[in-house]
Amino acid sequence: MLGYDLAGTIAEDVAVREAGLFGNFGRHVNVTDGRYAYYRAPVGDNQPLYAYTNQTIRLRRDLLAGRQLPSMELVPPLSFSKGMPVLKTAMRGPTRIHQFDTFLFDLQEDPGEVRNLWDSEAHIELKASLVMALLQAEMGKEPVWMPRVAVA
Repeated sequence: MLGYDLAGTIAEDVAVREAGLFGNFGRHVNVTDGRYAYYRAPVGDNQPLYAYTNQTIRLRRDLLAGRQLPSMELVPPLSFSKGMPVLKTAMRGPTRIHQFDTFLFDLQEDPGEVRNLWDSEAHIELKASLVMALLQAEMGKEPVWMPRVAVA
């Protein structure tokens, strides 16, 4: 997880990033630049799917059930773990989440997110930006964003 100092944003509306990543574990991975929102669905059953944590208590009823503890593996630190090794465990994500497809919405023209623009040029750019941002987030670096293409 990458954090930003929001003091300038709060005081003077100074932007701290060009876009933000968001999503839920095992579900859609999303990016928005304020103009567009891109929701990328997982493929198929989204396996293999792993949780990485230093908490061995139940985070949710279905997340770290006692039967999974023996199969957990201690792995080297990840970019977000500040030098600490983490526990890796195989997870079962939500079933059939891919049925909800991938979406792209122009939040300026369609704030209710009704018209899916997934076949536009903006989709191609936001997909590439999402991949780049995820890779850079894994390395613990701020994303570099691609230039925007106008959508007709």
